[in-house]
Amino acid sequence: MVFWIVLYFLNQVAFTGVSINVGQAELNFEYDQFEANIYPNPTKKSVNIVADSTKNVKFEVFISNQFGKQEFRQRYTHLGGKELYKMDITNLNSGIHFVKVLTSSGTTKLLKLEVVN
Repeated sequence: MVFWIVLYFLNQVAFTGVSINVGQAELNFEYDQFEANIYPNPTKKSVNIVADSTKNVKFEVFISNQFGKQEFRQRYTHLGGKELYKMDITNLNSGIHFVKVLTSSGTTKLLKLEVVN
């Protein structure tokens, strides 16, 4: 998990040109780090996705062929940490495919997969 803290100082300028500090505002940003990788690559019958996240997250995996036709779609619930998800891809034709991993928070990861039969 990554935290960003941005601190703003609020000043008011009088008609005389004197600046008066009237307070400060603090903005905290927090976002989840989500990583996904695939192996083996190239592969024949199955592919593993290793998901690593700091929090629980729902994500979806889409596999498309080189022409953009979606050939696989699966939803997962990741419970944080590092986990392995095995996908059966025996129905995919040989060639280059693109794996898109999309989390519920909008994080997207695009990976290239080579299927050899």
